[in-house]
Amino acid sequence: MCKKIVTLAVVAAFGVSALAQTTSFTLTDGPWTYAERAITGATTRTGTGGGSADFTNGTENLFQNWFWYRSTGDTREYGFSNQTGFSQPAANRVQLQYTEPNAAGGSLIFDLTYTLTSISATSAVTVIDILVTSRGRNDAHLFPYIDYDLSGSTSNSATLESFGGTRGAMRVTHTSGNFGWFEMQAPGGGMSGWEIAAFSGLRAKLANASVDNLSNSGSPFGPGDFTGAFQWSMQMSDGQQARLRVIKGINAVPEPGTLLAIGAGLAALAARRRRK
Repeated sequence: MCKKIVTLAVVAAFGVSALAQTTSFTLTDGPWTYAERAITGATTRTGTGGGSADFTNGTENLFQNWFWYRSTGDTREYGFSNQTGFSQPAANRVQLQYTEPNAAGGSLIFDLTYTLTSISATSAVTVIDILVTSRGRNDAHLFPYIDYDLSGSTSNSATLESFGGTRGAMRVTHTSGNFGWFEMQAPGGGMSGWEIAAFSGLRAKLANASVDNLSNSGSPFGPGDFTGAFQWSMQMSDGQQARLRVIKGINAVPEPGTLLAIGAGLAALAARRRRK
């Protein structure tokens, strides 16, 4: 199956200020590279092409990673597009901010920090820490989406490994022995759905002009052209914040302590807010 994504040119380089914007970024650590393209702009908001991606150590494993959201008054999901901040403090780390409006006049601010960690020549993890801030009282729905093409192949199998109120995880495998790990953590709760489907049905569902929720279906999958997504849903008051984490691993499963660590960070944030 042929996959097509329209990409935009790079307009920012390593070390630009947090007030800058970029249409793409590249992370490196050891033999590993992680990159995303087409990460801002009107076509990213309502189209399917946001976040075309590479996750490679010389062998490509990833086709796309992107985020869709829906909020109060919206009649559809939208891709992240209104980029309001960018910085790259290290070769393996990038920080992005998106301020996304809703039809009711409020907004959601998404601060994302991507960190690539090389574990070995054949395994690596990219962690995306997300801080969601509500401006106004908002229904907040977030949909992290992924399209693994392990070993450069569109023939992969997948299973839902776990799903609950604070965590979901999927494992994707290829006959070469390579596997991909896709996990979402929400220490404050709000995990509301998951879906696995063949390309490009799930992506079209997120990018169409109607309200959609994930179907909690599709596992086990394949072999076939895997895509997967999770859904997080929460009613947020004005100024309320939530911390989330998305993990993408190649031949690597994150340690159980990751969820505890992010939970501790959330508790500290809540304590600071109570002191104000």
